[in-house]
Parts: sequence; structure tokens; C-alpha cells
Amino acid sequence: MNKARRYMIVVRDGAAIAGYTSKRERKRIMPGEYVAIEEPFEHGNERRRSLRVQGGDMQGQGDLNVVLTEYDQLEDFPEILGQFPMKLLAIEE
Repeated sequence: MNKARRYMIVVRDGAAIAGYTSKRERKRIMPGEYVAIEEPFEHGNERRRSLRVQGGDMQGQGDLNVVLTEYDQLEDFPEILGQFPMKLLAIEE
């Protein structure tokens, strides 16, 4: 069984990064340090590559799924291209 990759990330202040709740509501991720797990996310009729940001929904106290292809700089994650307000701190295999 493949173990999901886990990352420590920082979302910088002023970032406009959003993710989806389990109810498919789109919400902004507030600045801070998070654990993120790379896993597929059902988006519409397809499964898309995403990061589940644990605790990213500070209002609902839940996780947010960031669909990586929605951000040009994240399409090659864990490589982050250009100036993007998210920083990768560590990878846990």
C-alpha cells in the first residue's frame, strides 16, 4: 500500500490560496504553518491532484483541499514555481 506524502508548508501573510471543504465550499487558507497531505480530490466528475491542508478551514475547524492545477505555480508540486505565497518546509515520506 502506498503511503501518502506529507508536507510541512507555510502559507504567507496576504496569500490568496483557497481550498475546498468536504462540502465543496471554497474557502481561503489563512496564513500559518500546516501539515498537508498529497492525495486525489473529487472535483466535479474527475479526480484531481490536491493537497489536503489539515486545519486549513479555521472557521469550520476542518481541512481544505487545494487543487494543485488551479495554480500555475503549484502544477509541479512539490516544486513551487516563481513567487508564490506558499513555502515548503519539509517532506515526510
